[in-house]
Amino acid sequence: MVLLCLVLIFGCGGCANSSAFIRDRKNDAFDVFTVSVGKGFGAKGRVGPLHVGLLVNHDYAGLRGGQYSRHWGDYVGGDIDTLIIPFWAYGFGMDDFGPDSVISAGRNKEYLAWSHYVPFIYMFEKPRGTHGETVLALSRSELHPFTQIEGVVGVGITIRAGVNIGEIIDAILGWVGVDLYDDDIEEKKLLVTSPQKTK
Repeated sequence: MVLLCLVLIFGCGGCANSSAFIRDRKNDAFDVFTVSVGKGFGAKGRVGPLHVGLLVNHDYAGLRGGQYSRHWGDYVGGDIDTLIIPFWAYGFGMDDFGPDSVISAGRNKEYLAWSHYVPFIYMFEKPRGTHGETVLALSRSELHPFTQIEGVVGVGITIRAGVNIGEIIDAILGWVGVDLYDDDIEEKKLLVTSPQKTK
């Protein structure tokens, strides 16, 4: 396996792409785990779109969505879960995650999840346009929330921990050139910025 990785890194295409390839593999590895701290109270568990709990929370720092941050306020959004009691516009629950960082730009790790009308089941949406409109998250790069398993608990200070099964598969397949979640942006940047070869 180690030999295969070395061949892929140093032997593919002359290897002007090797540093971009490694950055993509590092980003994929960060996508797998979630460990973050926040402020709020309650508890929630989530397996893909299924969730249950009573929680009000806002994450502040840690590793989430492939972004590692030590700065308070880098994570935009928060969680509200109301179990079976609908709460105003939030319905039975809401999970809004938007990393405020150039690290995540273009990797589509942000999402908005709602339980509008049915408790325990999230519908994942993505922001579109400039006026707050959203659409269902159905493209390949937007399916990662469906494979996330995580829990949040705390009073005052909250802890979130999780693992993403789909991101594990994406990270493994990335070593053989398969981009399951369409998030390998470093090599794509290289293709865009590289001058075209003259014939």
